[in-house]
Amino acid sequence: VWAGKYREAGAMLDSNPSLLEQNGEARYLNGYVKEKLGDYEAAVHSYASALQLVPNHRNSMTFLAGLYSRNGYYEEAEKIYRRALESYRDDPQLHCNLGILLASTGREQEAGAAFNRAHKLEPSNAMVLNNLGLLAFRGKQPDRALEYFQQSLTVAPGNPQALNFSGLCFMMKQDLPSAEQSLLKAVEAAPEDASVRTNLGNLYRRAGKIAPA
Repeated sequence: VWAGKYREAGAMLDSNPSLLEQNGEARYLNGYVKEKLGDYEAAVHSYASALQLVPNHRNSMTFLAGLYSRNGYYEEAEKIYRRALESYRDDPQLHCNLGILLASTGREQEAGAAFNRAHKLEPSNAMVLNNLGLLAFRGKQPDRALEYFQQSLTVAPGNPQALNFSGLCFMMKQDLPSAEQSLLKAVEAAPEDASVRTNLGNLYRRAGKIAPA
């Protein structure tokens, strides 16, 4: 599975029904394989069946909630994340995932609480720092957002999301030279990200400059 040979792994699992009947980890792996192959309905079934055998199986809950969230089943995803946190209260990634879900549905105050809990548990988690920065940016607090993004870049230098939004924060502060520096680094880190190039183009138009080819 971890070598990326999903079809071969799926065939092996499907050929061993007794293993899938008795082993929660095997059911989780089957769900993971089905998800990678794009069979989301089968993936949901496998993750859910893994939880029937092992009700607190962390990965099954995490991947099932993520799959629900990406397909717009936000209420179901939230229930699974909160269920997972009953067993894994001090898991920063679960708190962060819940925060991302809450933020995506407009519940930013609750999202902030989840991100702050994750940050308390793991202060150097770049994903958590980025999401705290995003909340501050959306709240039109560029200085606070920049603090989080700069901390994230200390942990993960070259992180394109942190660089991109740092650039937008500098634009919000009217610091166009710093914005240009951050956005150029973001383009270098993620050359195929159209949104970064769009932001850089907007910066050059504001500054009355011609964007480089």
